[in-house]
Amino acid sequence: IKDYIATWYQPQSMLLVVCGNIEPEAVLAEAKKLFGEMKNTRLWAAQAALDPAPLQAKNDWIPQIKIEKRPLNKIYFNAAIPVPGYLSSQSPGIELFAQMLGGDRTSLLYRKYKYEKQLVDDISAYYYAFERVGLLYFDALLDADNFEKFWAEFSKELPTLSAASFTEDELARAKLNIEDDLFRSKETISGLASKAGTFYFTTGSLTGEQDYLNSLRAVTLKDVGTIIDEWLTPQAMSIIALTPENYVAPNLDLTPGKTWPARAVAAKAKENKGSSSEREVIELGNARKLILIPDDTLPYISMDMAFTGGDLLLDEKEQGLDDLTASTLTKGTAEMSAPEMEVYLSGRAAGLSASASNKIFTVSSSFPIKFKEDMFALIKNVLNAPAFAPEDVERDKATQIAAIMAREDQPLGLAFRKLMPFLFPGQVQ
Repeated sequence: IKDYIATWYQPQSMLLVVCGNIEPEAVLAEAKKLFGEMKNTRLWAAQAALDPAPLQAKNDWIPQIKIEKRPLNKIYFNAAIPVPGYLSSQSPGIELFAQMLGGDRTSLLYRKYKYEKQLVDDISAYYYAFERVGLLYFDALLDADNFEKFWAEFSKELPTLSAASFTEDELARAKLNIEDDLFRSKETISGLASKAGTFYFTTGSLTGEQDYLNSLRAVTLKDVGTIIDEWLTPQAMSIIALTPENYVAPNLDLTPGKTWPARAVAAKAKENKGSSSEREVIELGNARKLILIPDDTLPYISMDMAFTGGDLLLDEKEQGLDDLTASTLTKGTAEMSAPEMEVYLSGRAAGLSASASNKIFTVSSSFPIKFKEDMFALIKNVLNAPAFAPEDVERDKATQIAAIMAREDQPLGLAFRKLMPFLFPGQVQ
């Protein structure tokens, strides 16, 4: 361990970031006191980036496909394709592609396989960007009975993707939400320090964050199409599926030109000093309170509405109804369907959810302040006129049951599920 630290923990490759209510000169003096005696003992240079292109171009490369049987109730499907890392000029475009493909509930894969065809419990796509290389990563959770049909459609879906698979509105929404995630990650002092350190450490520039945002905003659908054509190839894909022990998996063939048909080619940042003031508590009567905590560090509003509710108010036959109500409450209103609401929220970089615990039922939302009128109106409609569409209720019931089964695949989750009824008889979990 000492040899490892002596080799890699060199001052030349370290960065100290301090944020908060500080005195810079005092921090600098303390840093010199603590770390000033450290010396570099070897030459250091960043390693060269790994080029994923040889994998993409090697015609005799066979996709890596592995199926492992485990004592599970569900199938856990994962796939990855190597792509350039975060130092590549294509990094913002790859991140946008992953966001539109499987980044949230408005994404292409989620809409098709979860909402429309109901083949999966969940499905996502991510861009894991490392310094030397990156990964375009897919994961899905589904019933074994749906896996063969899911694979047949998924393996045909990927090669047909192109710039035309997405709209300008979807691209704009993806940009807004990625930018929103970046800003929200800086809402805490630790998050602010982390982001400042990450961008400076990886780019060596105080303008790294703004440079990235500028690159992100400049990405076009044509750029996304180029990324798809260049990197979304079957020969570079690695796949693993964890299946129940008695399940006979279908042939996961990805032979280029065979089961993978030819793919159609697709025609210095300002310091935010912020301010805040004392919180205000307003008595509304009937034991209701409104608590206001002003903070203009970031141009966002975050709110929680807490009601008396939860498992402890339900009898044995009603257990789980609070969770089902929470998941379905925000799935549309009398005027807006669930898919329409997802698009509405995503277009405003907003979040709206409900949750239930033993004694409290909570409705939560966060959104940019410029959309406050839209969001307050929506929250009012959700509370006064929720849709509770039968198809959404049935879909959420299936998801709730699937989550219970998935927890049984994890010993700790199963133990806790058995623990609560044991400790509190009559409270079925």
